[in-house]
Amino acid sequence: MKYGVLNPITNENIYPPIGKRWTIGEKTKDEYLSQNLLEFTKDKSGQTIVKFKKYLTEIGVNGAYLNLLLERGSVEFAKDELELLLSNREYFDTPKPTLLIKRLLEIATRTEDVVMDFFAGSGTTAQAVLELNTDGGNRKFILVQLPELCDEKSEAYKAGYKTIAEISKERIRRVIKKIEKEKATQKELTIDNGFKAFKLVSSNFKIWRGNDITEQNLVTQLDAFANPVKEQSNTQNMLYELILKAGYLLTDKIEIRKIDDAEFAIVKDELIVVLEKVNEKIIEKIIAQKPLKVLCLDNLFAGNDKLKTNTVLQMRDADIEFKTI
Repeated sequence: MKYGVLNPITNENIYPPIGKRWTIGEKTKDEYLSQNLLEFTKDKSGQTIVKFKKYLTEIGVNGAYLNLLLERGSVEFAKDELELLLSNREYFDTPKPTLLIKRLLEIATRTEDVVMDFFAGSGTTAQAVLELNTDGGNRKFILVQLPELCDEKSEAYKAGYKTIAEISKERIRRVIKKIEKEKATQKELTIDNGFKAFKLVSSNFKIWRGNDITEQNLVTQLDAFANPVKEQSNTQNMLYELILKAGYLLTDKIEIRKIDDAEFAIVKDELIVVLEKVNEKIIEKIIAQKPLKVLCLDNLFAGNDKLKTNTVLQMRDADIEFKTI
């Protein structure tokens, strides 16, 4: 990779700088020369150097893109888009133009990728993905937007949108309708425009408010202490909530194992979550796994204070952090 490249104009062999090498082999170099894709020029010191030619018509084809995002919309352009879709351009002060996001997605995504936007705002990313899929792609999007309240004096609030999330969802629905209408005139075009809006669910556990106990809510608060799990909760939802509260990620390795017909989860080979059943045998086998932490529903001990006390002591002796919920 340190061969000489013959300059056809000066018949001079050009070698790579000392300590460096060419990035292509001689066979590829010959192909480039035959296609006139190598350029011989001089650097600032006057030394002859070799560069690859890249024509504007090829920008983006082989992974190279212009650094400047020219003619990719503006805030005013983005407001025009909102006005077309939602009949008002003043819902957001600085919305992002779809042209800009589409260009970034063209550069950064493949046709089957999933695009995550944690700050959905006006919903530009969703529109960009949906419109970009007219290239035959099947990209999907996940948008996250807190139900941030709209100012009561704002145009959005006057139009009936109480939160930013409501505006985002309505824009997505209208974009889908627009694309479906256009698709009806182009029968050969097939795009998956499925869209579902979800809300973050509340906790699977009752909230203990020890500082707010009154004569009226005493029974309710005691129930939250004795039976912390909400009636509609299921094991999987509780598992993931506890994993997150323990500081782990949803992408961390989670393995489900069985002991005495009861399942428990091991997270990253260091946290064990027990949500179904406990007895002496299960506790012994859990300790044998040598986890760093164990989380367990308190009501699984079913009032067996002896078992719970022994479990606490055994975990302490094994240097395992043990907590009950």
